[in-house]
Amino acid sequence: MKSLGVGQRPLQLIIPWVISALAILYVLNTTDWKQVMAASDDADLPLFVLFAALDKIVFFAVWTWVQIEIIRGFVGKISRTSLISVRGASEGFRAVNNPLADAIFLAGTRRITRASFLVLFAAVLIPFAIHFMVLLLQTTILLPMAPAETHPDGIKLLIFLGWSLVVLFGTLWRISQRSKNRFLAKIRLWLTAVSRRQLVSYLFWFIGLALFDVIVQGFASRSFGINIDWWCLAARLPFLYLGLTAPSIGNFGVREFVWSTLFQDQASSDALVAYAFSMNALFVLFHVVIGGLFFQRAWILLVEIRSNRREGKSVPTLREMFWAKTTKDDGEN
Repeated sequence: MKSLGVGQRPLQLIIPWVISALAILYVLNTTDWKQVMAASDDADLPLFVLFAALDKIVFFAVWTWVQIEIIRGFVGKISRTSLISVRGASEGFRAVNNPLADAIFLAGTRRITRASFLVLFAAVLIPFAIHFMVLLLQTTILLPMAPAETHPDGIKLLIFLGWSLVVLFGTLWRISQRSKNRFLAKIRLWLTAVSRRQLVSYLFWFIGLALFDVIVQGFASRSFGINIDWWCLAARLPFLYLGLTAPSIGNFGVREFVWSTLFQDQASSDALVAYAFSMNALFVLFHVVIGGLFFQRAWILLVEIRSNRREGKSVPTLREMFWAKTTKDDGEN
């Protein structure tokens, strides 16, 4: 991966293994695996696979579209097909862990756009910030509506910390507007590169995605015989994504731990572990499939870009590359 500019220190390689190992040990010690197998046997697997596939495809499509549109707003009218190929290829590495996939996407995008990592990081950070706000609003509004008498420990504290981050960012933003510091001026310039109209558009996309996810997870869990109250599911599901931000190997251990902790009052821990493990296994498979579909095109594109820049030529789009290749092949035939 060094050719793409992605390198990892030994500690960064060890941490995901440690987190996954600790989470898996916890799950192993608190789970009756006979009950897990029984819960899996009772599941409607075709329906479960269908809902899991819908969840993955829609998430990938929405995140890819938003990230690409924001990046193009920052660095210019780069070919969408080129960025989609790199984004799709990086998805395959999400089977290993999320930070690695994000780093590869940034590195591949930098190769195409020649923008600095700092600019690309700012562009990629915006959709994460919008999604964070949607999830924070979701759990803040819906948690009081959930019928559960007691919610898992720490949820209200996490909501408070989330809003504290929002207030802190807002305060820093106000300070940056009055400051003459060049670094803060650059940050203001980056953040204002996306218009309010675009931000509102992305906000509604993520609201729709959050609603879709609640519906899909609700039906997917019911296909596993787990009837989680809809209000509880909608109010607590954002904390699943918070847990999955922890670097781990394919989210194994972490997803099972989070599901069994968040919904322990809604279903048996064994059934929740069976559901989370099955969902995780399917997601890893989907990551590999999506990455495989895009990897060849992304690799050809990056090699072509490197070759053209050495020769001082313009960077081709994927459409131009494959059109030229098809024309050449037709001529040879």
